[in-house]
Amino acid sequence: MAGYQVIPEDLIFFRPVEPTDLSRIKKLEAAGYPTDEAASPAALEFRASQASDLFMVAVASGSVNNAQHLADTLVGYTCGTLTTADALTHESMSRHDPEGQTLCIHSVCVAAEHQRKGIARRMLKAYLQYVQQTNPQIQSVQLICKEVLIPLYVSAGFTLEGPSPVVHGQDQWFDMRVDIQSC
Repeated sequence: MAGYQVIPEDLIFFRPVEPTDLSRIKKLEAAGYPTDEAASPAALEFRASQASDLFMVAVASGSVNNAQHLADTLVGYTCGTLTTADALTHESMSRHDPEGQTLCIHSVCVAAEHQRKGIARRMLKAYLQYVQQTNPQIQSVQLICKEVLIPLYVSAGFTLEGPSPVVHGQDQWFDMRVDIQSC
């Protein structure tokens, strides 16, 4: 019948975090980051409960699960907190100030089997639009990343600010920023 289209298996959609997502998120965080860089389960729980409006997940629609049934599968997430500070520091990233105008992105994580398919870039762009619409007080979005990920963040609209003073794990981190008005 004309007008019908098959929905591709790799259809990805984005939605706010739900409490039932935390188990999968904790597994993705542990698999996606070295032990000395991964957020603790308690930190993820804090962000999901205290800054849930800054926590978005990527979901693959209609994935085949172990029981061979179609089910939605959480394949990635982005989360952050707000700060009143103008620059990212360990202190500014360690708490959540609901009145803050700077959004600190803590994690951008995609399951290994779904990486290099454009999901992270799409998720970041959707996330920036989402937070702009739901948190009008946000003036800028900042994050720290490793050098190898700078092109990803530039492709999502971020600008490289330079080496970060934040020490987190063994590698050098770089400050990235996007002003919310330019999203």
